[in-house]
Amino acid sequence: MTQVKRIVTLTDMSSDREQIAEVLTRYATAIDRKDWSLFKTCWAPDAVADYGQLGHFTDVEALTDVFSAAHDPLGPTYHRISRTAPCWLVCCRFLRRQW
Repeated sequence: MTQVKRIVTLTDMSSDREQIAEVLTRYATAIDRKDWSLFKTCWAPDAVADYGQLGHFTDVEALTDVFSAAHDPLGPTYHRISRTAPCWLVCCRFLRRQW
């Protein structure tokens, strides 16, 4: 049997980083706007999110409920994202991959 290896190019990685940065921006925008429908689009169906003391989540609905309860009473929030490169490998596991 012949094995086929996929060669990952810098172009592939650049595209991955751009897509992950887009999801991170969408995540921050959803929280700041309290747009919980948009927030749900950031998560893969089988995502596992560990938010420490806030909780460990395997269900996007439960995570959304907690975030909604925590953020809805707050005033405006302003998430700022300036550099996504250090976290892009970790984010691959949790955020929706659309490629």
